[in-house]
This record gives sequence, structure tokens and C-alpha cells, in this order.
Amino acid sequence: MQTRLLSEGFLLAVVRSSYAGTRSPTPGYTDDVASTDRPPASGGETREDDGIYDAPSDSCVLFRSGSARRIIDVRDHEEVVLGRSRGATFSVDDDRVSRRHLRIVCRDGTLFAEDLGSRNGTTLNGHALDRERPLQAGDELHAGPVQITVCGRRRTEVGDEGELFRRLRSEVERAVRYRRPLTVVGMLLAGPSVASREAMHRVAARVRGIDFVGEYAPGELLVLLPELDAARARTQSDLLLAAAREVAGVEAGVRVASVPESGSDADALIAAALGSVDTTGAPGDEPRVIAEDACTRALFDDARRAARTHATVLVLGETGSGKELVAAEIHRASARAGGPYLRLNCAALPETLVEAELFGHERGAFTGADRRRTGYIESASGGTLLFDEIGELPLTMQAKLLRVLEEHCVVRIGGTESVPVDTRFVAATNRNLEQEVVAGRFRQDLFFRLSPITIKVPPLRERPNDLVALAHELVRIAARQTDRPAPRLSPRFLSALKRYPWPGNVRELKNVIERAVVFDDASELSVAQLPERFAAHEHPTVGGGLMQQRLDEVERRNIQRALAETGGNRTHAAKQLGISRRALIYKVKKYGLGND
Repeated sequence: MQTRLLSEGFLLAVVRSSYAGTRSPTPGYTDDVASTDRPPASGGETREDDGIYDAPSDSCVLFRSGSARRIIDVRDHEEVVLGRSRGATFSVDDDRVSRRHLRIVCRDGTLFAEDLGSRNGTTLNGHALDRERPLQAGDELHAGPVQITVCGRRRTEVGDEGELFRRLRSEVERAVRYRRPLTVVGMLLAGPSVASREAMHRVAARVRGIDFVGEYAPGELLVLLPELDAARARTQSDLLLAAAREVAGVEAGVRVASVPESGSDADALIAAALGSVDTTGAPGDEPRVIAEDACTRALFDDARRAARTHATVLVLGETGSGKELVAAEIHRASARAGGPYLRLNCAALPETLVEAELFGHERGAFTGADRRRTGYIESASGGTLLFDEIGELPLTMQAKLLRVLEEHCVVRIGGTESVPVDTRFVAATNRNLEQEVVAGRFRQDLFFRLSPITIKVPPLRERPNDLVALAHELVRIAARQTDRPAPRLSPRFLSALKRYPWPGNVRELKNVIERAVVFDDASELSVAQLPERFAAHEHPTVGGGLMQQRLDEVERRNIQRALAETGGNRTHAAKQLGISRRALIYKVKKYGLGND
């Protein structure tokens, strides 16, 4: 699959070789390859892939073999040669590669690739490279065991939010599908706007050509670091932090998020990278599972036990109860934690797209299939795939998924070859699948294959201690997002939360807390900021306390609304409220809503 990484067309070639005998002409290159003392023979300045560097360059080539990496800067009118010859810029000791196999050259700002008459040929985006052709960002070249992905020109400007999201989504897709490292550094800048802008540009000037710096919000930067894992990226984030703090009057803090540890989609990475950035430079709070109740601790103990097996796990629970957290914990605690973790929402996909998303497709399989695409099941091989809302999967797809579970292989649409996969499956649903089987909406054989281990997530109303801890955590997060001190939660506010049944579970709690923090400027959250539906669940014995206060607040709001809707006509307002005009006049005086 062609992965578009940048809209510009300079070179950053990610070169991967499956052959252990790859040679490099780079001095001191000892990681899984033979070392040599010769400089590059075909142009290009070789340097360590140490992350951040200061020297600008037109373009560069990142050579990769196993865990080893080397970057070669390619100047204008210079060339990079791939071949078996020891004089090649990147030498590969593999019979499938000719002595001088492929040349990539930069002329007047444009990159060109040419097969040098090799025996086995070179492909560009799946087509034979029959003559010299120009390259653009996202193009893929294959030469024997070597894969080259063209990325883009090194840039020093800061991208806007739209460009940031486009780049982040494409980088995440590339990292997940090709199981490549990707780290996102979140940076919060506090200070005068002019100084903060200067700090942003200093950060952008200190990154590699493959990296990207974008402004997520005023004073909030995201730095995308492809091909760097979290451990190496932390070193680079310290250097970026130092660059930002060189500007007088600027305080800065950073936080690191990576694929798949922090998530496998753009939203999860943004939340992890910017969720708890601290401008003092101290590390923010790491994402954590809140398990204050015994039933929740037992739940995650079960998840970790299930993680030690290779069995498929079915996670059951109400909407918003935390099924995805359980699935993520199963992956994190398993031997597959270093592999991809993908989530497919079965309810969000149109039925016409489900098969292509699951199994992928070959080039030409249908209109618009201009290249091969790997599906979710194949992309998650070596890791874990979560089928969220599995109960929504169409019956036709259920039969095909059952075959994958039984045979551990997929056949792409338009293909005939069975591709082996080593994917751990976790399924989650809020439906009662046994009832769905009886109703004929879910296959019984698939249900049995999905549920050798079943874990049920208790609803939030059965976890009062979790509720309180979550409320405090969500208040802290909401306050940070609205740039205000975190308010306290009054005893009455907490009591109201505990009595409410929470049909929407944690998701509903998050919305309620965010609303209260936004609309209540006081240092302590009041029950007056809770939605009206909470009044029906107040304790009946409270008398003139919280119950009466809450009911009075609801009554006052209803009277205000009725008067507004009737243009202040009390007769019509009383009729709308179902009370007498005299009673309305009394209540208007009681709540101070009129002049008499």
C-alpha cells in the first residue's frame, strides 16, 4: 500500500532489508551488519540516525536493516546507489540484488529513480520501473529484499492543525500497517505569544527531515518522530525542550506517547501526548487504570491472566463501561505487547466496506483499488486486534471471520493466496450474544469460537469507589483543558453522583464533569450544575437539604423558561406549567424572578 507522508517531493527513503548480511559503507556500522572504514562511494554524507541534528540538507536516506539505522544526506546533483557491489552507497549481500541495481538522484529539487539494468528489476508502487521516473512523497520502491519509501523534504516551519492531523493519521497508518516505531512528543508552551512563537520555530529547526512539527492549539505543539521508539524519543524530547527554553520568558514541558503503547490511532496519541503536560518540566501523570473497587481489581486480574494465554477473549459490558480499557490491558500484559494493537469498530463501518477493511484487497480487485491494501487482520499479525461492537458484524462477515479464527489465514479480496496471520483476537460488545444467537442475528459457532474466555465489565453504578476516583481525575483533566485551577468536589456533589444510576457509565460521567467544570466558575462544584435528570434520583429523606435545594433549582429554571417562552405573560406561563396564576406569582417572588 502506498503511504502518503508529505505533500512535498524531496527524498527520505526508509530502506528495510530482510537479509541479515546487509553491508553498509558507513564507518563504525556494527548493528547487525558488517563494519567497514570506507566512505560512501556514490555521493551522500553519512551520519548517525541520532534523531535531532542542526545541519540542513536537501534530502536524506534512512537505511534500515534489522534494528540498525543509518541516514545519508543527499545533496542536489548527488546520487545514492543500491547494489551488491561494495562500492554502492548501500550495499546488500543478496543474490536478488544486482551489483549496481538502483540509482536515486536529486536534480534541481526533483528526485528521480532509475533501475540500472538489474537482473530481477525494480518496482515503483507495484509497477516495473522501466525507465527513469520522478518520485514524490509516499512512493514505494522494491529491489529484491529492500523496500524504499519516499518521504519528504526537511522543513523548518510549523504546520497548522489541519496539516498536523493529515500527517499524523498517515504516520499512524504507516506505523501500524508496517509495524514501524512512531513516537509523538507533546509540548506545552507558556509565555508571551511572540516568545512562544519563536520557541515553536526553534523546535522546528531542531528536528530531522523525516519529522514533523505541528501546532495543535495555541501554545500546544505535537512533534512526530517516525522510526524512533519511546526510549530514543525521550532523549530527543529533552533536546527539544532545551531548544524551547532558550527563548526568554517561555516555560515549556513535554510528554511522550508512542505506538502501540499509548494507542494505535491519532486521537489516542494526542490525548496521551498532551493530556498531562507539565510546564515545570516534571513528567505528567501517566495514563492509569483506576481500580479502587474490589470488583474492578478482580476484573483486571482476570484480564492479565487471560493475557498469558493465546485464547480469544470476549469482553461484555454496558456502553461506556470501559471494555476498551480491558482489551488494551490484555494486549499490554501479553507477550504480544511489542506488536501492533488495532481496534476495529464494527458498528461504524458500512457493510460494503467491512470485508475490505478486515481482509484487505489486491490491486485491481474492484474499481478504485489501484494498489494492494493490507486489511486489519493481517496488519495486526504479531499483535492484538479488538473487534469492538462485534454484535453489529453482518452475518455474511461472521462466516468469513469464523474461517479466519479456525485456519489463522486470510485471503485478500481479488486474491487467491492464503496469507498466514498470527493475530490475537479480542471481541467486545454491549449485546447479549446468546440472545442474539437465539434471534438468528449471530452465528452460534462464531459465538463459541469468540468466548473461550469471557470477561464481564461491571457497570459504573456498581463501582462507587471507582466513581469518586474517576470524578476527581476527570475534573483535573477538564480543568487543565479549560486552563483553570481544578475545582473541589463538594460532599453534596459527590453524593449526587453516587445516587445516579449512570446508564452511560464512564462516558456519561466524563460529559457531566466537563459540563460542570465549564459552567461553574466557583472553586467548588455545585449540584446546581448537574443535569436536571439527576433530580429524580435524589434521596427522598433529605428533606430541606440537598433534595429541596435541587428541586428548587429545577423549579426556578422551569419557571424562567416558561416566562421566556410566553413573553412574560404569567397567565400563559402558569397554564404551561400546570399551576394557578396565583401560585406562579408566589414562586416568582420566592425565586426573585420579577419586580413585584
